[in-house]
Amino acid sequence: MAEFEVIALTLSLILGLSMAQMLSAVALAFRSRRECPLHWVPFVWAVAIFLFHIQYWFTIHDLDSVAPAWTWDWYGPVLLLAVLLFLSGSVILPTRDRELESGLLEDFDSHGRYALIPVSLYLLLWIPVNRRFGVSWISEENFFDVLLSALAAVAFFSKANRIRAVASLAYLLVAIWAVFVVWSRPGI
Repeated sequence: MAEFEVIALTLSLILGLSMAQMLSAVALAFRSRRECPLHWVPFVWAVAIFLFHIQYWFTIHDLDSVAPAWTWDWYGPVLLLAVLLFLSGSVILPTRDRELESGLLEDFDSHGRYALIPVSLYLLLWIPVNRRFGVSWISEENFFDVLLSALAAVAFFSKANRIRAVASLAYLLVAIWAVFVVWSRPGI
C-alpha cells in the first residue's frame, strides 16, 4: 500500500465514523418522533456538516497531486481538518434516547450548537491550508470560509430563535453554493 493510500484510508475512516454517527442520530430522532418534538434547525446543520464530510472526502483524493511529500507539516493540518469534521458530526445530533426527551431543539440549544465551533474552526483552518495549496489569501474560496464561520457564530451566540433560524437557513444555502459551485472547481 502506497503512502498516500494509508493517509487517505485514515482520513476516510475518521469521516466514515462521523457520517455513520450522524446517520444513526437521524434514524434515532425519526424513530423517537412521537416522544420527542423534532425541529428543522438541528437537521439543517446536520445536512450542512454532512455535505462538508462528502466534499472533504472528494478533496482527499486531489491532495496527493498537490502535496510535495507527506510529512507531518502537510499531514497534520489535513488530519486536523478530518478530526474537526468528526467532532462537529458527532455533536450536532443526540445519539441516545434520553438525550431526545426534551426535544431536538432543546438538545441543540444545550449540546448540538457546540458542533458549530469545530465546523467553524474547520472552515477557518482551510484558509491557511488553501494558501499552502496555492490559493491566494484573498480568494472566493476563503471568502466563503469566513462567511460561513460568521453565520455559524451568529447561530451559536443568538438567543433569539428567529435569528438562529435565519442564520441556519442562510448557512445551508451558502454551504450548498460553496460546496457545489465554488469549492468544486478543478484545482481547489
